[in-house]
Amino acid sequence: MRNPLTAETETPKAKRKLNIRKTPKKVMSAKQIAAYTNPERIAKLIESTRRYREANGGKPPTRRGYPSGWAGPRRRKLLLSIREEATKEAKVIMTNLVTNGVVDKDNAGNQVLEAAIGVSLAGDTYTIKDKLAAMRMVLDFTMAKPEQKQKVTVETAEDFLRNLAKAPLDLAD
Repeated sequence: MRNPLTAETETPKAKRKLNIRKTPKKVMSAKQIAAYTNPERIAKLIESTRRYREANGGKPPTRRGYPSGWAGPRRRKLLLSIREEATKEAKVIMTNLVTNGVVDKDNAGNQVLEAAIGVSLAGDTYTIKDKLAAMRMVLDFTMAKPEQKQKVTVETAEDFLRNLAKAPLDLAD
């Protein structure tokens, strides 16, 4: 391409390179391949999936409701126990808020607020986004927002000059 201002020809820019992985993915070892392709293991997985579908009306197994890192039956039981303790503590906090008059005795609103307190107390069993939303809701319901007062004064030029005339001038400085 030619630049009309400098009368020089510009070389075209090279196209952007594709991001190609420099190091290949790790290849599974023969022991791992044997473990994952073991017919006994595959049959066990198929059987457990079949039992789950029978118990849940034909629905496939999901991790819905369980955050990352909480997979597996033992971790799920721990997750449920942590959430249960948080809801118990949230009930105690909610009764204290109602008795101290911080919130009104609105049944539906109190249930929502109690659930939000439970989410915020449940540790890392919920995502950070969910916990922050719950904490914001709790603060909106419980903390008093500062009053915003605006004092609007309309002053004419004559009033401004009269005020200046009333104020003593200190020329000693």
